Amino acid sequence: MNGQGDIGRKIWVMYQNLIGNEEVCAIDRWMLRYFGYRGDKRLTPGLYDELEARIKAEALERGISPSQRQVEIWCESRGDPLSYGDILRRRELNRRTLLARLI
Repeated sequence: MNGQGDIGRKIWVMYQNLIGNEEVCAIDRWMLRYFGYRGDKRLTPGLYDELEARIKAEALERGISPSQRQVEIWCESRGDPLSYGDILRRRELNRRTLLARLI
């Protein structure tokens, strides 16, 4: 992934989501827990690819974007009542803040 390490890849994916790319999804400890992995499992590039592919397959089955499915899983796993709309509103605020800092 563009020479990114494990953490770099997650940050790159989160940036992609922030700028509107919903075809990639961040894999973190909440995604690991959703797929049955606990604290002893290290997130390798191969496992990242595998879990991202599984999320993409679930998204396709549901007719939503991979990013939307990742947000659903993240909220469910954390017991968070946020909706996808809440996340989009936060992302828009973050996008404006990011752009304001870059300009």
